[in-house]
Amino acid sequence: MVKSRYCFRPIGYVVDGLPVDKSSGIISRFQVISTIHIFDEYVEGLRGLEEFSHIIVLWVIDRRRKVTLQGHPHGDPEGPLVGVFATRSPNRPAPIGFTVVELVGVEGNIVKVRGLDAWPGTPVIDIKPYDYYDHVNTMRVPEWFLKYWNRKKVELDYPRLVPWLGPKP
Repeated sequence: MVKSRYCFRPIGYVVDGLPVDKSSGIISRFQVISTIHIFDEYVEGLRGLEEFSHIIVLWVIDRRRKVTLQGHPHGDPEGPLVGVFATRSPNRPAPIGFTVVELVGVEGNIVKVRGLDAWPGTPVIDIKPYDYYDHVNTMRVPEWFLKYWNRKKVELDYPRLVPWLGPKP
């Protein structure tokens, strides 16, 4: 049994991201272009990243966090009670955020992305390219997720904002 602890040093941080203030009118992370500042010692690691359309951003869930091992997906009490590992809840034992985002551009030590669900000041611990090893043509999701997805994709205008997201007809 592994009982190791790991310390991660951030490679950068989110400068502009999801607004903390709900009065901004932003209702979807896909409406936001986020800016990630990469620390100077890691800038060489960005070489070639601009050739990808999408990337994976790993970040630290460093605010509004409590560990909850079970809950209702998306806080909906009408949904089933499931374990945290069956959700995207931030209330996890390991506070690591993972988001696949659209890469808008790379300029020097600045990476611009669309769809990052992290706030300004959030530490970024890694960036990886999203490629065919990560892409799944057919996948299975539970019925509760499919109902939620079908409601949200219309409500948040996903077909227009993020046509690459979700199942293909």
